[in-house]
Amino acid sequence: DEVRHARICFYLARRFDPGNNVYAPDDFPVGKSLSIANTLEEMAAKLAVEGCYGETMGLMYGARQLATVRDPEIKQILRKIILEECTHSILAWSACKWAVEKGGRSILAAVTNALASAMSRVKEPTQLQPSQDSREGKAVPEEESVWAKYGVLPEKTMRSIESNQGSKTIGKLLAALKASTSDQKKEEEGKGKQQWNPVEILLGAVNSLAGKRTILSCSSADPTPSPPHKKKETPSVSASAVSRVRSFWRALENTTRSIQTK
Repeated sequence: DEVRHARICFYLARRFDPGNNVYAPDDFPVGKSLSIANTLEEMAAKLAVEGCYGETMGLMYGARQLATVRDPEIKQILRKIILEECTHSILAWSACKWAVEKGGRSILAAVTNALASAMSRVKEPTQLQPSQDSREGKAVPEEESVWAKYGVLPEKTMRSIESNQGSKTIGKLLAALKASTSDQKKEEEGKGKQQWNPVEILLGAVNSLAGKRTILSCSSADPTPSPPHKKKETPSVSASAVSRVRSFWRALENTTRSIQTK
C-alpha cells in the first residue's frame, strides 16, 4: 500500500509540474541490513509512534483533505488512500495490543510514553491567517485558497488536527487498549474483558473531520433505516467501505487468535 501511495504522489508531482518532469525516489539507504528493534519493548515503542500515531494522523489528514478537494482525480485517490490508512491504523493498534498482552506492564508503559512523547512535540496552532488569494478583493482563509481544491492543507490546519481531534482520538484508542488488556482477573473468572474494537473510534473521528461528507459510512453495516423525512447521505467512499474495514478487523482478530493457540 505505502509503495503505491508514494508512486501516486510522484505521479501527481509530475502532473502539476509545468515542465512535465518525471519524479522518483532515490535509493533507500538501508545498506546490507536493517535493524528494526532488539527487544519487544523497543519494537512496541516504535510501533506506537510510527504506526498508532503516524497512521492514525495520516488517516485524519486524508479525511480533512477530502472535505475540501474538488479535483475529481485527487478525490478518487484520497478515497482509496483513506480506506487503506484506516486498515493500517487498525493493524498498528492491534499489534500494540498483542505486544502488551505478551509483555505486560513494561510494554504498556513503553507504548504510553512513546505516544505521550509524540503528542508533546505537536505545536499549538495559531489562528489561520488569510491567504494571498482573494475573491472580489477580499482575503479568503487558507483552506479556501486554490491549493485546497487539490487537497493541500495549510500547516496550521494540520497542527490543529494533531492537537485537537488527533490527540482526542489517540487518547480514546489508548484508553480502549488499556481497558482491554489490563483486567486479566475478569477473564480468568469468566467475566470477560472489555471488547477491543478500534474501528468505531476511528470511524467517528474520520467522519467528524470530513465535515458534511461521510467518508466511511456505518450505514452499510447498520440495519436501522433512515427516517423517511431525512435524505440518506451518500458516502464519499463506496458503500462497502466500512464492511471492508470490518472484514479486515475480523480477519486480523482471527489470525491473532490462531497465533496465540499455537
